[in-house]
Amino acid sequence: MQELVSGALNVYRRAPAAGSERTRGLASRFAAYAVVPVSNMYLYESAVERAEHLQAALDSRAVIDQAKGILMERFTLTADQAFQALARISMDSNTKVRHVAMRFVETGEFPTG
Repeated sequence: MQELVSGALNVYRRAPAAGSERTRGLASRFAAYAVVPVSNMYLYESAVERAEHLQAALDSRAVIDQAKGILMERFTLTADQAFQALARISMDSNTKVRHVAMRFVETGEFPTG
């Protein structure tokens, strides 16, 4: 998903004339080259942000899987049932599933009520 980046280039002259066709052509070519690093920086920042989101998702997935495994062993649940238990506590407490899972993995306490 590529987004458009807008910018402006101000060109100043010492003489009050509007500028020759050659000058306008040079300014236009310069603007085309100047947009490349700006666009690259935008793409770089977008990639870094996306990588951070993916890392957070992987970290969340790991702790959720740990919690599911503990629930499956402790209460002889299937993987789906263990996730549903986490999701139920998440909804009841208005807390993200990863936070419920993290708290369970850290404390070993699972609210059943």
